[in-house]
Formats: sequence, C-alpha cells, structure tokens
Amino acid sequence: MLTILQWTATKVHVFLHNSRFAHVFVEVTGLILAVFIGMLVYRHYQPTLTTTVIQPGINTTVTVDRPVLTTKIVTKVLSDPKDKAAIASLMAENAKLKQDVTSLTQTLTELHQTGGGVIARVDPPADKPNDPVSYAYKDWHLKFNTDLKTATYDLFQQFEILTTTAKNKDGVQSSQTALYELGANGERIAATNTKITGIFTDATSPHWLVLPIRVQSGVGYFRDKAGVQAPGGVVVIQWLKHGRTKATEDVTFAVASPAFLFGQNMQDIGILPVSWNFGRKLPGFSNLWLSPYIGRGPKFGIVFTATF
Repeated sequence: MLTILQWTATKVHVFLHNSRFAHVFVEVTGLILAVFIGMLVYRHYQPTLTTTVIQPGINTTVTVDRPVLTTKIVTKVLSDPKDKAAIASLMAENAKLKQDVTSLTQTLTELHQTGGGVIARVDPPADKPNDPVSYAYKDWHLKFNTDLKTATYDLFQQFEILTTTAKNKDGVQSSQTALYELGANGERIAATNTKITGIFTDATSPHWLVLPIRVQSGVGYFRDKAGVQAPGGVVVIQWLKHGRTKATEDVTFAVASPAFLFGQNMQDIGILPVSWNFGRKLPGFSNLWLSPYIGRGPKFGIVFTATF
C-alpha cells in the first residue's frame, strides 16, 4: 500500500515542480475547488424540492431532500402570505412538543349547503313593548335572527377529517384527505372541490450534511518541495459531506476537510480537497477513505483514513 502511495505522490510532485504548466494547473484547480465548495455550501442551505403531480389539479406531492421540515421550507411550497401565520403556529406547536416535522399536508376544500324553513315572528317582551319585532329561523346547526334592519346568526358545525399517506410504485409519498361535516343525525356530508398539497421529507435521498462533524485518522505518503518523501499519520476533521444519511456507511464523499499531518521530523497542517469513501464498494467494509493531501511547505500526499 505504501508503495502505491509513494509512486502516486512522486508522480504528482514531479509534475507540480517540473512542468511549465504546473503553476497554471494549481491556480485553475484551486479556483475550481473554491467555486465548487461555495456551490456545495450554498446547496446545503437550499434544499431540493421535487414536485410530483398525483392527480392533475387535485393532488400534488412535493418531496424535500431533508430529514426534517422547517417553516422556511414549507413556506417555499405554500407561498401564499395568508398561510404564513397558520404555518408558523403549527410548526411552533411541534417545536414546543420537541417533535421533528417530517410531513405537512394542506387541504383546500368547499362545503356548500342549502336549506330552508318557516320564519317565526318574535314579538318584543312585555316589559319592553317599544323594542322592534324580529324574525327568527333555526335548524340543526344555524340560528338566524333579524329585525329587517340588522341580522345576527349562530353557526355550529362539527367536522370529521380522514387522511391517508401512501406511496406509489415509484416510492413517491402522497396524501389523500376527505373532509365531512356531521349532520343533524351524525350523517357525513362530504366537502367538494378538494385540492391537496402534501410536503414530505426524504432523508434517504443524497444530500449535503454538515453535522455531525466527524474525526478521522489514517496514514499516507507525502513529498515536499525539496523532494523529501516519507510516510506519516494524519488526523482529519470531516465537516462537509454528501450522502443519504448521517451514518458513515451512507456518506459517499466529503470536501474541504482540514487535516493535521505528523510523523518523524514532519508536522504540517493541510486540507483534503475531496475524500471518497471507497469502502462502500468493498464487501465487508463501509468506512475506508482515499484522499489527496495538500499542505504547506508545500507538501503533497495521498492518504487513507477511517472514521472513528
């Protein structure tokens, strides 16, 4: 293994110090890496929203590549300012209960009913003969009163809401919601023109992870500007990662990891621009990383690390 590392570090070192294109190569590579890391950090704070139409004009699912929904994410989908206060209140209630929100469903619907009956004349009480005559109507959930100049009413309603969460053959989640008003005898009166928007998290889709910060250690082979070559150990702080979950075996690669090099007569601070978890491709392994090392001096190397 050290022979492979030595050969790789030597070839790269020779190119960097002997080729007339090395200076340009290093500058261009550094610029590309800086832009790339900037894009990754930006993407970490800009979740990907994937919209799937379950039923045109009726039911839409939005999948978010995050393990937990936040108010900011929800209001990106439900962007009507009139929804903002209700969303914030609901999310705050979950936070108060120390619960992570993994889905939210908005259901817009209509409930239209008609009815009628006899209007009753209501004479003023005997002790208030000068009060105006009023007229009243009452059924099982509506009480209406008017003196022909003003009107008042009381409306009493009870509802039942049934919600299902399901997955289609492609694994896309969706909600179905049915809303009913309870009638005079408990019968269910269905609402109509229902429009459903379901927002679901997907913690298993690959996304950028900052926390938790991982510490790695390993070995490598290094070469400095003077051509001195030597093996050494490294300790790495891995912070910006890409994978399905926070578990090490589900992380594919990491970028811009600070590294500390130590060995006989050798100490240095550098960076691992890109680290690849090649252990995921090997039977029986899940946590073996291969990375180039760029340090001060300058020093260059190839390192193998593992998370602990």
